[in-house]
Amino acid sequence: ISSGRQPFYFEGVDYDLRLAFDIINGEREEIIDGTPTEYSNIYQGK
Repeated sequence: ISSGRQPFYFEGVDYDLRLAFDIINGEREEIIDGTPTEYSNIYQGK
């Protein structure tokens, strides 16, 4: 949300069930500079 772009988006790559399982198992995108600390904490499950 803070990056202004669709999460886990890669040009020409379709979303699939594997991505859903990866997210369930803790896969996360890197937090970008300038993201509020409170949001970062929620995103990381802190």
